[in-house]
Amino acid sequence: MGLKNDISINIREPEVTKIKIVTVEGELEMFTSIKLKKYIDDIVDSGTNRIILDFYAMNYINSLGLGILTEILKKIKQNGGILVFINLSSEVKKIFEITKLVKFFKIFNSEKEAVSYLSSL
Repeated sequence: MGLKNDISINIREPEVTKIKIVTVEGELEMFTSIKLKKYIDDIVDSGTNRIILDFYAMNYINSLGLGILTEILKKIKQNGGILVFINLSSEVKKIFEITKLVKFFKIFNSEKEAVSYLSSL
C-alpha cells in the first residue's frame, strides 16, 4: 500500500498513435491527485487528447481525488478528447458507482478494449 503523498505515475504509448496510457499506483488524495493532474495537463498540452488511466494498482481514492478526475475529464473534453479508465479495483469501482461518476467516465475491463475503442474514434 502506498504512503500518503506517494504515488507512482508511468506513461506509455501503445502502438496506436495519439493515445497515452497512464498507469497510476498508490493512493489518489490531495497531493497525489494534484501531481496526476499536472501529468495529464502536460500530456494534453503536448497534443494528445485520448488518454487511458490504468488504475490496476490504485488502492485508495478520496473526494479530492474524484474532484481532480472530473477536472481532468473536463480539460480533455475541452480539447476534443476522451478519457477512459481500465482495471478499476472493486473498491474504486464501487466509489465511482456510489458517486454516480460511472455516468461520466468510460470504464473498460482491459487495455485492449480501451485501445480498440479509442482507435475507432
